[in-house]
Amino acid sequence: MTQNIPCEVAKDLMPSYIDGLTSEVTNELLEAHVASCEDCKASLDAMREVTELPEQPAQAETKEIDFLKKNRRRNRIILWAAAAVVCSLLLAFYVRYYVIGEVMIDAFRIHDIQVDGTLLSIKGEAKSNAYYRVKGFSEEEKDGVVTFTARGARRVFAPQTDDSLFFNAEYEYDTEITMVRMDERILWHDGARVSALASDVYETRHEHMGDMPANAKTANALDLSAHLGAYRNELLSEEAPYTWKLHLEEELQPGEVPVKEERMRSFACVMLGVIGNLDAVSFEYVCRGGTHTVRVTAEEATAFFGQEIKSCMQSARLLDELLYKTGLHVYARFDSTMPEDRGKIVFQIRNDSDIPFSLIRYVLYHGQGILAVGGETKVNVIPYEKGEMYLCILDAMGEVPGECHIEFVVQLTDGTEYPVEERILLPEPAGTLQMLTLTGNPEEGFHISQ
Repeated sequence: MTQNIPCEVAKDLMPSYIDGLTSEVTNELLEAHVASCEDCKASLDAMREVTELPEQPAQAETKEIDFLKKNRRRNRIILWAAAAVVCSLLLAFYVRYYVIGEVMIDAFRIHDIQVDGTLLSIKGEAKSNAYYRVKGFSEEEKDGVVTFTARGARRVFAPQTDDSLFFNAEYEYDTEITMVRMDERILWHDGARVSALASDVYETRHEHMGDMPANAKTANALDLSAHLGAYRNELLSEEAPYTWKLHLEEELQPGEVPVKEERMRSFACVMLGVIGNLDAVSFEYVCRGGTHTVRVTAEEATAFFGQEIKSCMQSARLLDELLYKTGLHVYARFDSTMPEDRGKIVFQIRNDSDIPFSLIRYVLYHGQGILAVGGETKVNVIPYEKGEMYLCILDAMGEVPGECHIEFVVQLTDGTEYPVEERILLPEPAGTLQMLTLTGNPEEGFHISQ
């Protein structure tokens, strides 16, 4: 039997009905009433619409939360991937530089080298330092040129002991050896060991004097500005004779002109020797308001050298001979391939000349190779007068490889330098005091005797 309920009761039950909170009996009574009452049916439909509307933002919020979760998961994956890449790069860096190592520059110290056709005998060490530990070295021969390369790993901790690598090895090749290199440095060429200065200058040789960047490399290797001061370049390359003209910017004092002119001629000979089509080198300077020129041609340089000056283009050994003949070898830089640490030798030099000097530099030779260069190159405010003693301390090097000689260079109070005529045999043992006497003058030359 169907019971009808009042409209007011039906409307009161509608919210609970919509939320599913009413019993089945109540649902049947309400649904029967709504089916027969248009007004209550409209109220129920309206309530349902109002109730369903708030669900939409909730659904959107749920979707937004799901998106954030997915985005967070993706970001987490990206972060882990980035961390893995960074760790891989750090590991690769560590292995590359701290395990495998990299090329070390100026690592070799060569005690002896002998070349006989295709046979190379070499004795020395690959020197570790405070930053790199030598891992080993390699040698490679190509077209008669043998190149040694040292590899070193970066240090994590400061060294406690000397972990340099000593070697005494022989190598034989199918091709006759013409050159031996230590990294970028030419050590042996054309039958003889080569000085560091000759190696540096030889590497700048080029065919065309019109190539100013190449000319600048030659000038820098010779350290022209340090010896002659600032200068301006002018290339006369329109027609032969092709001339490189250097205009000195600092006015020279009369007392320094003879030495500076001699240096200009020496530098000119070397420049002519390493630049293929250079016919002449000209230096122009000012002294007492007048302009003066020192000019050297390739023919004059050849006559001075005693053989074709351009032969230096093919042989670092010949270039080294030219440097010796011009006297420029006394300005050579320290040769890093020579052995180190051999104690000290003190020379007490008495000035018996009539010329006061500022200091005395020295160059220590083994054959033609330079073991060490010592002494400052600045003007001393207190000159050493006649009868006064000058102490020259030579940081000699442990086990000397055969006979070594010392060449002294006197620097006067105006900064001009003069090489002493004689070379002194390196005394043995190290740790001794040697008495020497300096005589002579700039015009006739300086001499030193024991």
